[in-house]
Amino acid sequence: MQFHIASWTSSTATLKTSRGCTDWCQKTAEVRKASGKDEMLPSRDEAKRLKKEISSCVVRYYKDSGHTLLLEDGLDLGTTIRGAFLYRKSNKMDPIGDFIYPTTKEFEEAYERSKVLRQMTSPVFFSTKEDGTVVQGLDGVPEDGPVLLVGYHMLLGLELTALVTEFLKRKQLIRGVAHPFLMHGNPEEGLTEPGFADDARVFGGFPAGKKAFFKVLSRKECTLLYPGGTREALHRKGEAYRLFWPERSEFVRAAARFGFTIVPFGVVGEDDLVEVSADYHSFFFMIYSSLWNAICLVLNIHLYTVLSVWTISCMCLYIQQQS
Repeated sequence: MQFHIASWTSSTATLKTSRGCTDWCQKTAEVRKASGKDEMLPSRDEAKRLKKEISSCVVRYYKDSGHTLLLEDGLDLGTTIRGAFLYRKSNKMDPIGDFIYPTTKEFEEAYERSKVLRQMTSPVFFSTKEDGTVVQGLDGVPEDGPVLLVGYHMLLGLELTALVTEFLKRKQLIRGVAHPFLMHGNPEEGLTEPGFADDARVFGGFPAGKKAFFKVLSRKECTLLYPGGTREALHRKGEAYRLFWPERSEFVRAAARFGFTIVPFGVVGEDDLVEVSADYHSFFFMIYSSLWNAICLVLNIHLYTVLSVWTISCMCLYIQQQS
């Protein structure tokens, strides 16, 4: 035990003092997995230090894991690397070409994680067959050949989980256009637990852009597109069910070039359940955001926490008004 502790402290001291080693690590992306219940070594504190020392270091924190993190059930190093967007087949990262289809285990785990949300929302799917018959389920959506799903992004995009998992049930993966905020770099600070951004990368999400979209279509993969993007998902007060699509739909021409079947879809219910009671144009939001900014500065709360609390507070305020 003393030997392991001595070698561990020696290696970390070298990393901290050796300029050449630090410079090399700065140019090489790496992922660190930290345990929250490691009673042998301070892996949590070391992960924090490496995060500060090495700009390209990505940390994934498992608060309920112990010292033997990689030996525990349910933890897959390959999934972590792909979720951190660090897997690559060459020196240059390619979100499209480097993509590897998820394993059966990853499919099952993702479906199980969405169980609570599906039970709360009870989604029901209907589709239309070629003869015009409306049936329950996805039988009207072609299983053979490339398909491009084009639809409306509801408030906060909560329909996305139900939509993707429903296609996963019939072993069909949808590669969705994701906001660059989720795809590039590591937007979180400090110790980050695996979350939605990691799942989006593992299950085929790719950054929004004409070149990336064109490249995915050229691979004849089932693709999901929200032309309204975050403008629809974060719509303002009084904009429920409004489309914010561009005037020129270039995706139609691209889909036709590669022989895609365009399947338009709509979602109903989410915008009826929750209504935006205040947005950044309202006086209430200006006062509320100023107050939260002041609290952030005092308590050093991260921006994501503020946005989450503000969203939940607005929802609770509206529900209370309705009741």
